[in-house]
Amino acid sequence: MKRFIVFLLGLSLIINMVLWTACAKEDSLSELETTKEPTRETTEETEEETKEETESFSDSDIPNDLPLESDQVLKILKMPFDEGKLLTLFVLGKKSENAELFGVREIRVYDKKTLLQSVQVKEAIDIDGVDGIDDGYTACFTAEESAYLKDVNFDGYLDLEICGWVPNNSLPYYYWIWNNQKKRFEYAFCLQLVEIDTENKRLVAWYKVENGLYYTDYYHVNEKSELELLEREVEDVRPK
Repeated sequence: MKRFIVFLLGLSLIINMVLWTACAKEDSLSELETTKEPTRETTEETEEETKEETESFSDSDIPNDLPLESDQVLKILKMPFDEGKLLTLFVLGKKSENAELFGVREIRVYDKKTLLQSVQVKEAIDIDGVDGIDDGYTACFTAEESAYLKDVNFDGYLDLEICGWVPNNSLPYYYWIWNNQKKRFEYAFCLQLVEIDTENKRLVAWYKVENGLYYTDYYHVNEKSELELLEREVEDVRPK
């Protein structure tokens, strides 16, 4: 009789252990599924947010009429002005077919979706420069280096700088000064700018005059957006 009771107790213990193990596995699977599900949903949400940001950028920043003809948008510049307003500048140009160079032909200035101005590079080429990769185009090494916004007359407004062409020394740049009264850029000058001296409010240009002769010029931009030479340093290493 005692053996039979012991047998029943042992059988009951085995059954309880089997049932407990099964429940534990089920709980573990439930916890695992619960852990995996949010991870998958989070990934989908992240991908969707990234997609929405990309679509939003494309819709808001690229007007329907760009790019034009064979040109492409080389670069987009953002310019703050007048109480937090923001202008968008689209640098239009193309890559050279014969060299690893890029050329700018036009810069379109938008206030949101409204076109304020179309800056033609040919204006500067006809006055102060030479054609770059094609007629009416500049020449620069990369699309990123094609244009910048810099305050070169120290009036608190950013001005437009466009890389001109690729000589055998420092690079020349074309400059359009922002006229805040007229709300437009106005062509001013071409300069081989190497530094903006904000402390002394002057522009530093460096260039080679001839082999062994180099000039470092210091300029001020006057109220007429003209360059005024303040000082010149001469480095003459030509054979005597």
